[in-house]
Amino acid sequence: MTAVCADRYDRGIGGLEIPDNHDGTDFDRLERVVSELADAHGRARRDNAALRRKLEDSARRVRTLEGQLLEANQKRQDVAKRIDELIGQLDHLDTQLAGPKA
Repeated sequence: MTAVCADRYDRGIGGLEIPDNHDGTDFDRLERVVSELADAHGRARRDNAALRRKLEDSARRVRTLEGQLLEANQKRQDVAKRIDELIGQLDHLDTQLAGPKA
């Protein structure tokens, strides 16, 4: 631990003074708490990494689906145009087959 210079430490400011009687139980407890925090931090990092992978997979799937949607819309427009052309041809044939009206 780093020693604190007495002239730089104002006992009236901040938290409680650390007692000089170190019986070991405080250090054991501190070690347990730090170990638990380190474990929790490790779990949080793993969870975060898993969520990032899941997000990347979802974003990739969205991009794929957007591409498929664009293709499907283009096909739909092509089909609609072709149907309009066929209807126009049928109308033209109807007109020709009806012949001149007397």
